[in-house]
Amino acid sequence: MNSNSSSMLSAVSVNLSEIYSVHPSVGNDYSKTVHCDFAANRPVFSKEQLVEFSKLHPLHLIKAKYNGGYFIFGGLRIYEIAATLEFNDAPLTAFVYSEKTKNAVIMSIFHADTLISPLVYSLGTKPRSQLIKLRELFGKELCTKLCSIYGRLDRGSF
Repeated sequence: MNSNSSSMLSAVSVNLSEIYSVHPSVGNDYSKTVHCDFAANRPVFSKEQLVEFSKLHPLHLIKAKYNGGYFIFGGLRIYEIAATLEFNDAPLTAFVYSEKTKNAVIMSIFHADTLISPLVYSLGTKPRSQLIKLRELFGKELCTKLCSIYGRLDRGSF
């Protein structure tokens, strides 16, 4: 792991092999997305392209209390793509949070990543159906709180 900054929450490089699993706080909500279509239209990335993309969409990690590894709770699509393509030694950009980080913060970052990222990265006519599926999984109140577009799905204005 290499530090790139001296700020309180600095960007570091982490290899996929250093990440144990999804953070226990987000495990139940993460399991709701396992069968979603996120992977259906994944482009084929080279290792170099994925490393560069992780600089724009970094992983969010908490240091595990044992063996020096990490638990992930944000940037999960990058993590999944790296795992699918078996890029275990790719130096992915990540933010490492204190193990004292509150579960509410962890969940907030996870939900923002899961529910807003599809809006940012989707093109074409498919986003509406993706958003409807996510709203079914996580509930209208949470989704609309994070992004008002979820509330407009019923009115047909999206």
